[in-house]
Amino acid sequence: MNCEAKKDWKNVEDHLNENNLELKVKFRIESPMFLGGAKMGKPELREASIKGALRFWLRAVAHVSLVGNLDKVRAIETSIFGSAEDKKSLKSPIILKIVRRENEEKKVETIQDKKYFGYGIDKKRSGFSTSETFEVVFREQPRKRNIDSDKTLRFLNNKEKLLFLDALRAFSYFGGIGARSRKGFGSVTIQSISVNKNTIYTEPESVEEAIKDIKDFISQLQLFSVNQKSKHLPRYTAFSSSSRIEIVQLNNKKNTDLHKELEKEMIQFRKKHKVNRHVFGLPHIDSPLSGEDRRASPLFISNHSVKKEYYAVLSMLPAYFLPEVKEKFEPINHYMNCFIKSSDYKVTKVFPCNRKEERHE
Repeated sequence: MNCEAKKDWKNVEDHLNENNLELKVKFRIESPMFLGGAKMGKPELREASIKGALRFWLRAVAHVSLVGNLDKVRAIETSIFGSAEDKKSLKSPIILKIVRRENEEKKVETIQDKKYFGYGIDKKRSGFSTSETFEVVFREQPRKRNIDSDKTLRFLNNKEKLLFLDALRAFSYFGGIGARSRKGFGSVTIQSISVNKNTIYTEPESVEEAIKDIKDFISQLQLFSVNQKSKHLPRYTAFSSSSRIEIVQLNNKKNTDLHKELEKEMIQFRKKHKVNRHVFGLPHIDSPLSGEDRRASPLFISNHSVKKEYYAVLSMLPAYFLPEVKEKFEPINHYMNCFIKSSDYKVTKVFPCNRKEERHE
């Protein structure tokens, strides 16, 4: 009888109690990834890019458990990833190193038929192609509690380890790295996680299992907890009770580029609806607010696959945008509704599950 532990996220959490923890994570690139390097024109996958993405998603998930307290969010980010803001800089207890890249450089041709989502990316630019993989080692290295006095070595506590794991999962589910990552480029999936050469996690074997993983993750964040029932938006991009997350698949369209279909729907929607288009990001040529500072879109598109079955995670994470458009994010809701109303798509609601859709003619 096989008594081997199930290689799921619960199994990963069970291994977090170990000190000097070392996780080897294998990622698969799900959509063309464009990252600049030291040499002009040559793509380079760097540790700093991955660490920067993990910091972003750590702040996004920490907003929920820390009830939006910015000081506490900064403190937990510093505790996990370090800080160099002042003279008492603190080194991160997590050492991150890319240990293996497969097919480090390939020419990416598919950008030519996604000129809208890929706006600003040169069609001749080289990048990392879909299905390439890379491995990253995250090694815990204890640090001093205080560089001036207390010489006691400090490991990450359990809460910090769980938040780090949440950031890793969020990065894989909802994000990406590189140019135009919010528009679906540079998406990644975690294929496996191992500790001391023992595999403790393997990716789901079906789209249904993958969707369940995402639902379970959002459920554990408790976005509708008592402390999150607030009319105020987060001060920065983060998960909150105002978030909307859905998973989109194509119905009966084999060998069709789902990412391309999402782009077509966006082009058609923005041609038809010209009101408040600036909520998709600034600067925007037609927006009266185009002179304001840059604002990233609160809509994230992340592409994924399981055994050549494709799905995309669409996440709207609204935050304080500009005083004039503080809560006017309905155009993004209407874009996401396009997929629900069309028979060409299958939509799974992740959060909130009971949202009522409105017609927008």
